[in-house]
Amino acid sequence: MKAETPTERQKYMNIRSELFSRAVKEDKTAKQVLSSLSSSKVEQLQKREELIKSISQPVPVTHVISVKVKIPQEKVQSITSSFINTVSQSSQLVTNIAQNTQLQSSQIKTVLNSLSQNINQPASTIPTKVSQQTGIEKEKVVQIIQVFSNTIKKDKELTRKIAQEQNIKEGQLEKIMTEQLPVLAQPEKNIEKTISIPPSVSIEEYEQVKKMWKDQYERGEVPISDKIKSRDQWVEQDVVFITNTLNKLVSDSPEIRQEGLDELGYILPIFLINNLKGDQLLVYLKAKLEAAKEVQSLEEKGKEVEEKKEEEFVEVEKPKAEEKEKVMEMKQELEEKPEGEKKV
Repeated sequence: MKAETPTERQKYMNIRSELFSRAVKEDKTAKQVLSSLSSSKVEQLQKREELIKSISQPVPVTHVISVKVKIPQEKVQSITSSFINTVSQSSQLVTNIAQNTQLQSSQIKTVLNSLSQNINQPASTIPTKVSQQTGIEKEKVVQIIQVFSNTIKKDKELTRKIAQEQNIKEGQLEKIMTEQLPVLAQPEKNIEKTISIPPSVSIEEYEQVKKMWKDQYERGEVPISDKIKSRDQWVEQDVVFITNTLNKLVSDSPEIRQEGLDELGYILPIFLINNLKGDQLLVYLKAKLEAAKEVQSLEEKGKEVEEKKEEEFVEVEKPKAEEKEKVMEMKQELEEKPEGEKKV
C-alpha cells in the first residue's frame, strides 16, 4: 500500500500475481485473502468508474511505433506514407492487390490515398475512417490493408528504394515496418502493440512484470482445468483472453469497457484497492500478453526445428534404403542364374 520505489512495488506485484494465480486454481486461502481486501460494493463501483475514466485515449499508431523503434514520430509517418504512395503509383502492384481483393484498381488507389491521410490516427480507428471517406465497406478496407502489408514484406527492392529516399538504413526501415504492418493489418489481433507505456510506469517495472509472466508460462505450474490440459493450451487461452479483454477496455463504448472489467476476475480487486490507474492496468495486461506470445512463438519455432530435423533424417536414410534394395536385387539375380553362368 505504501510502496514508493520500483523494487518495493515489484515485490508487491509478485505477491498479488501469486495470489491471483492461486485463486484461479481454486486455492481457497488465496480467494479468502483477495475477498478480505475487497471494499464495499458502493466503493467498488466508484473505483471501477474511476479506473475506466483513467484509461487514456488511444494514441496514433505512428507514436507507438516511434517509441518502440526509438525513431521520431515524424520520420515514422514519412516512411509509412512513402511506402503507401509508392505502391499506389505502381500500376503492377495496384493490379496485384486488386486481383487479390477482387476490387477495381481505382478502388485500391482510393483506399491507399485515404490510408496515407489517416496514418497518424489510432490503429483501431484507421479502417473505419478510411471506409467512411472512400465509401468502401470496412471489411474490404481491412482486406486491402492486409494485402498491402504482405506486398511490402515480400518486395525487397521496394524496401531498398524507400530506404535510399528516406536516408535511413534498411535494417531500421525493416524494423519500423515489422512493428507497424501487423498493427495496420490487424489492430485487434495485435492490440498490445497499440498500447504505450505511460510515464507512471517505468520501463524497468514493465520488463520485470513481463519477465515474471514469461517465467511463469515457461516453468510455472499449469492451472489444469476442464479447458486446460497442457502448458500450450494454457498459454493459448491466455493469449486469446487477454487480447479480447484489452480490446474491450480500449473500446469507445462505456458498456463494453465495463464488460472488459467484469472479465478480469480476481485481478481487478487488487487494482481497485490500490487505487491503480487504468493505464497501469492496460500496461500490466500488455506485459502479460507479450510474455505469453513470446513463449508461444518460441514453442512454435521449436516444433518447426524438430519437424525439419525429422525431414532431414528421412531424406538421409532414404538413399541407404534404396541402396540396400539394389543389393538384395543383385543377390537374388545371382542366385537365380544357372550354375554354369556364375563366375568363378
